[in-house]
Amino acid sequence: MKSHNKGDKMLGFCPDQSTFENLKHGEKLLQQCDHGSVIQLHQWWQDPNMYYAFETKAGAKWLAEHGGPKQFLNMVESRLPNKKKLALEDPFKVEMLCHSCSKPFDSTKKKVMVQICRCVCGTKVTHEDCFMPDDCPMCNVKMSKILRKEDLLKINA
Repeated sequence: MKSHNKGDKMLGFCPDQSTFENLKHGEKLLQQCDHGSVIQLHQWWQDPNMYYAFETKAGAKWLAEHGGPKQFLNMVESRLPNKKKLALEDPFKVEMLCHSCSKPFDSTKKKVMVQICRCVCGTKVTHEDCFMPDDCPMCNVKMSKILRKEDLLKINA
């Protein structure tokens, strides 16, 4: 469990460790105590999807309401810090950048001539004259490319 002290962990389990490291740690704990709650925690920490229950108040509350030990998770919830929600940007004020040169496009609200490159890992938009390799540098798959006048806010819609 994370708390105000950086070294605190949930019985030594930690989301920063790999699943294998948490497995080895759990095996050591079970040699010292094979209580059902330790076995259950050990099993939970083999599933990275469960980590959120020990990182956020909402996660601990959800797990308590869906089969987790209520008293224990209420204690976990009470000790976790509050997380602030990130403010969402207004999409009309966000400046879209070229995937190649990282410079902004002339407009995001009206149609502009762009090169649209698509591959397995997503869509990359560049200025008409900017370079993009034939194979995606991220997934190494041949990209489909098209040059056209497009409203940038509607490309991925």
